[in-house]
Amino acid sequence: MQFKLDDIKFIVFLLALLSLTQSNAQEIAITPLGFNQFPNYGVFYNPSQLHQTDSSNTELNLGYRGFSGIRKNIRQNYFCFSKKLKSDSLQSKHFLGLHISNEAIGKFFRTIRTYADYKIKIQLERHTFLSIGTSIGFYNFNVIGNEYTAGLSSFALDGNFGANLRYNKFEIGASMLQAFNSKVSAQIEQSYLKRHYHFYSSYNYNYQLWDFYFYTNDLYVQEYQNEFNFGVKAFRKSYAGFQVNCSLQDGIDTALLLEQVKVKNNKIDLVFNYNLIAFRQNGLNSNHFEICLKYYK
Repeated sequence: MQFKLDDIKFIVFLLALLSLTQSNAQEIAITPLGFNQFPNYGVFYNPSQLHQTDSSNTELNLGYRGFSGIRKNIRQNYFCFSKKLKSDSLQSKHFLGLHISNEAIGKFFRTIRTYADYKIKIQLERHTFLSIGTSIGFYNFNVIGNEYTAGLSSFALDGNFGANLRYNKFEIGASMLQAFNSKVSAQIEQSYLKRHYHFYSSYNYNYQLWDFYFYTNDLYVQEYQNEFNFGVKAFRKSYAGFQVNCSLQDGIDTALLLEQVKVKNNKIDLVFNYNLIAFRQNGLNSNHFEICLKYYK
């Protein structure tokens, strides 16, 4: 088996990453997934963000994330589905969902996360809503077998819990991710899904300038990356727009947007996001891009 120079660089990168994440007990702490299109995949950060469009009965999100440079061998895919349940109550709404992520690291490593989701949204007052959500599922780590070694696979129970409170245009939320600190034994060393906490707030402030309509996106903090993120969207009259996210860790992200495009009785959103190398703190010479498709009816 021959290794190319790019393969050697990537292996060195993985070893450096593992050395940074080891604890005193020689365990590798596995962090939750992170990506830049937070509004489209809020359920990955907070289960109470399941099904974000109140007017729809069904939501489906698909996403792909690719990298360049030293991380070019990493590929991530996402899938989110949610359904509003029928209810006679005017004060509460119930939602069920499923979200899955698949991350490929080179040719031999795969991680799959699969969760069943539940959310309840309660109207406390006329303009005040409380949402509580939970996601329970499994983390699966795989080493693909080859002519030199057998494959390995390990499953670990995982769970996320979260809540958010919305008043008019202001929203604040908090969540506990990887709550069980589950062990994962199939990797080179003993690993575990380290518990993390995530906080966010958002305020939908709209204003018009010429033919453009601007509004703020989400402002949020991620404990596991000491992250701070702020975003602004702008639309010109109808569906097309652009978005800019500023992140301490990953620098500046730019995105082109198509939102609420009608297809018969349904709607779709399409987002293409690209991460710029400027103003980032992580120091990695690697950009990434994301493609997100959202369908709802």
